[in-house]
Amino acid sequence: MNKTRIIKKIIGTVLAEKGFKYIRCERRLVWTFGRKVGDVEQEVYIQQHDYLEDDYKLMFFSSAEGNGMEEIGGVLPEYIRFSIKG
Repeated sequence: MNKTRIIKKIIGTVLAEKGFKYIRCERRLVWTFGRKVGDVEQEVYIQQHDYLEDDYKLMFFSSAEGNGMEEIGGVLPEYIRFSIKG
């Protein structure tokens, strides 16, 4: 299963509608999408819990003053982790 292809197809398609672009995959564990709106940089990270699990975290980053990194569970508690089955 090509996780990068699946993540880019499913999550990347939705994020592209909001102006985000795929940036990179780090160590086959973290996929990054980003956009810049004016002076504000925003990134969405999909992070696999570890190599052996199908659990993933969704995290957001904004360079806007007063913001930073936030896991989706901090915003929407019902979405602490999700799985990708291929």
